[in-house]
This record gives sequence, structure tokens and C-alpha cells, in this order.
Amino acid sequence: MFVSLPTSIAVEENQNVTFTCLARGLPLPNITWSKVGESLPVEAVTTEQGSLLLLEVLPEDSGNYSCTASNLAGEITSPAVELVVHLTLMFTTLPPLGPIFIYAGESLTLPCTADSDLVPTMGWHMQYSQGVEIFPNNTLFIAFAEVSHEGLYVCTANNSFRALEKNVTLYVYALPSCRDIKNRHLLASKSFPIDTSGYYFIDPDGGGTGDEPFKVFCNMTMYNDNGVTVISHDSENATLVNGYETRGSYSRIVTYTGVNPTQIATLVGISRKCFQFIKFECYEVELFGRDMAWWVSRDGKKMNYWGGADPDSGKCACGVDLSCVDPKYDCNCDSEKSQWLEDSGFLSDKSTLPISEMRFGDTGGQREKGYHTLGKFMCVGNPIIVPSA
Repeated sequence: MFVSLPTSIAVEENQNVTFTCLARGLPLPNITWSKVGESLPVEAVTTEQGSLLLLEVLPEDSGNYSCTASNLAGEITSPAVELVVHLTLMFTTLPPLGPIFIYAGESLTLPCTADSDLVPTMGWHMQYSQGVEIFPNNTLFIAFAEVSHEGLYVCTANNSFRALEKNVTLYVYALPSCRDIKNRHLLASKSFPIDTSGYYFIDPDGGGTGDEPFKVFCNMTMYNDNGVTVISHDSENATLVNGYETRGSYSRIVTYTGVNPTQIATLVGISRKCFQFIKFECYEVELFGRDMAWWVSRDGKKMNYWGGADPDSGKCACGVDLSCVDPKYDCNCDSEKSQWLEDSGFLSDKSTLPISEMRFGDTGGQREKGYHTLGKFMCVGNPIIVPSA
């Protein structure tokens, strides 16, 4: 009779397999093995204890095996047990050898597949997944790389026998300005591309040094298609000024989005030109007539001129082109007329921009009021030479 019967086994190829079969009787039974419907593999070995040893099995060794115990009294055969030999899980497509270096705004494709006769579970692990797409074939795709995408990417594959990993490190570099991004697009396409305006990371002081890259909006069609770097802030909407009579008693500190003063100064330093629109709508409110209003430069200096006029001129745009409603004044608002007037224009002195604060007064009277509006801060580099189509 059998005291130990073999059991079914599933393994990966190139593994050693042992089937155990023990029987007792008088005289002691002899154990033999067979493969149902086929011959035993040539590497099969039956041990003295009656076990079947299969060395470095291959998928063709799969099948049903049984043992037979026999002596002078007769023989008995065990129920057949199954051996299943699976192909070893292996990567079939790998991402490029790392590390990988790309520029912010570029796309990235990382293929990674693995295979065996057991369908593996595939996936990717990463620190920042926003904007990352995983296709059904486990190809990782980033349409628009950001600096935050930088880091370690791990492709994983696993089945019931083993787990595989493939690591690749991605470095994302930011170009100095939108002008540089636009120029790279042109060089890559060798012709004038479609409008690629959008949000990009830039790094005006160069990769790996100074301040961290920061996100801006790049207008790729503005200013002769030159690639304009645009920085937003919290004071872009028309805002009421009312109830502040003393000169400069109203204060609006301007906070720029996602960027610090040092980063702004570095951007200004590498730009050919920077500009910012400013507007004040007034009703019986003075601007510069009695030093009631001013704006503050990025380094904290009081500025006494308005958009469209020269620095330190004390004028507004209408005072430059002699179009003010009252020729006695250099700003429309300084006439203090009982009607809505406006002084507006672009500021373009790189040494003082962007505006850090706006100050107003003369709005304490019952009918006196005004609205200030400040445009986004914009910078542009040297002209881009567009290649021939």
C-alpha cells in the first residue's frame, strides 16, 4: 500500500522537480515511474527511495505522471498527478538605458513589456503621476513634461512565480525663457509650428544653480511670434478705490503667482524688453497733481510717472502726446473733472519693473472714486529667426 502519494506541481522552467512516492509491503515494493501517454524525460532519475527527480525542466516536460509500486504479491499504481512547466517571466521591451534627459514641455515615451505563458501583471510606479498616461501595452507617455515629473520611474511585472523591476531616472530641464522654448520648437520642427502657447517651467538662471524653475504662461504668437514670458498676479481685475483721502493712504501690494522677487529679477536680466500695462479710471480724483498717487518699483522705490510716459517725468501718456482733456495738466485724472476719465499705458523700464505696490489718495469725498487695473508682467528676448519652410 502507498504511504505517500505524489502531488501536482507547477514550476518555472529550468527548475528541479521531485515527485515523492512511498509504499510498504512484504517484500518491500519496487517503485517505478511513468508519464501518461509519453516517455519519461531523458533527464528523469528515480532515487533509491522511490522519488522521481527531474532536472532543469522545460515546458515539454509538462504532463501527467504516476508511480507504480510492485512486488511478488502484485502492483498498484497511483492516480496521475500533473506537472506544469511555465516559461520564465522576462522583460521583452525595456525603456532606454537611463538616466534620461529632456526639456520641460517635451514629450516622453517609455515602453516596457514582459511575457511568459502566464499573463503577467504590468505597471509603473512614480512620484508624480499627473499628466502621465499608461497605455494598455504598458507604455508610459508624458505629452508635456514638467519639472515635477523628474524622478525615478519603476516598471514592474509579476506573476505567481516572480516579480521583476526595471528602474529609469528622468531629469527634466527648464529652458531660461519662453523665447528659448519657442526657438527649440522651431528647431525641432524645422518650420513654423502650430501655436504652442501654454504653461511651461522656465529657469532663467540656468539648470542646477540658483533658484528653482518656476511656471509661467508662454504666449508664442505675441510680439512678432517671439515667445513672450507672462507672469500673472492677484491685482489684474479692476479694483475700487474709495474712502482714502490722504495721499497714498490706499495701498495695494501686488503678489505675483508662483514666483519670488529674485526669480523675477533674473528673468528681467536675461530679457531684451519687459513691459506692464497700468490703468487708473477716475471720477474727481487727482493722480500726480498733489502727489496723491504713485506706484512702487520691484526694489521698493516710489515712481512718479504713469504708463506711456518716461521715467521721472511726472506725466501720463496724454501728457506726452499732448492729448489730455485739460492741457494745463499732464494726466487726465489731474483735471478732477466730474466725469469718468482714464490714464493708462505700458511701463517698460526694466530696471524698475514689475510693479510691487500701488498707492492712491484723494478718494475721501462723497463723489470721489477710482478703479485701478494692472496688467500681467511680460518679458521678451531677442528676435527669433524663423527657418524657411
